[in-house]
Formats: sequence, structure tokens, C-alpha cells
Amino acid sequence: MPFEALKDISGLTDDSKTHVIRLTAAPLAARTTIGPRLFDFALAHRDLRLELTTTNGMLDFFRDNIDLAFPLGSLSDSSLIAKRPWAVR
Repeated sequence: MPFEALKDISGLTDDSKTHVIRLTAAPLAARTTIGPRLFDFALAHRDLRLELTTTNGMLDFFRDNIDLAFPLGSLSDSSLIAKRPWAVR
């Protein structure tokens, strides 16, 4: 995964604070695709703390305090902005 893509998507800036990114993904995707990439990202960016919630359901960004979601399938029509950080087969 391009490491800068995740920082760009999350809107983080380069400053001295420790940032927390709260993510959600399906359990299978977290184990096979997203998890390993996030682990590499976390190792390369020690100033960040990642909190990953795995669920097959769609969490509410506001109610559940989620910054980034990696949903499987199509997104329903909403006001959310979708960006593809990498392709998943």
C-alpha cells in the first residue's frame, strides 16, 4: 500500500502529536488483505495509533467514531467520500 495514501485519506498532517486512526473492515479482509498492509503502515509510522474494528456490518462514522472504513462491495448512496487506496481482488 502506498503509505502516503492512507495519511492523505485520513487528512493527517505532519506534526508532533500522536494521532489515532479508527478503522473498520470485514474480518476476512482484515486478516488477509487490509490487516497486513495496516501492520506495515503502523511500523513505518510509529507516530500513529491504529484502532481496527472488525465487523461484517457497516458502522456509523459519527456514532461509532470511525475515521476510515474498508467496506466490501458497493457503497449505498450517501454523502460519504469514497477513495480507493489500493485494488483488492
